[in-house]
Amino acid sequence: MNNTVSTILAKLQTLHTQEIETDYMAIYLFSEEEIEEAQVGYSLDEEGNSLVGQGPGSWQESWLVIGVEEDTDDPIFVDVKVEGYPVFTAMHGEDTWEPVCIFESLDHLLQEFQA
Repeated sequence: MNNTVSTILAKLQTLHTQEIETDYMAIYLFSEEEIEEAQVGYSLDEEGNSLVGQGPGSWQESWLVIGVEEDTDDPIFVDVKVEGYPVFTAMHGEDTWEPVCIFESLDHLLQEFQA
């Protein structure tokens, strides 16, 4: 696991919960043990082959799935190449990925839900 992923997981562990709710969605955040498997279907197929694309609407190499929206199973992910790690969701099953920013940064998500 690279340092960026380790940093993100360490930040997520400060929440002391894997389930958070906003006014419009319930999110399950993956644990360190779940994070690798969580990438299957997004950046990797079941055999470990890359699903990353280059163009608009493709899954991007810098996106890391950190959770799932519990009602829709849409991925919750961060862009590891953008400072602050903005948090996105996107509807799955649409043949293209159109990310919607739900938190301007991972720290913003953490501040919102820390007890």
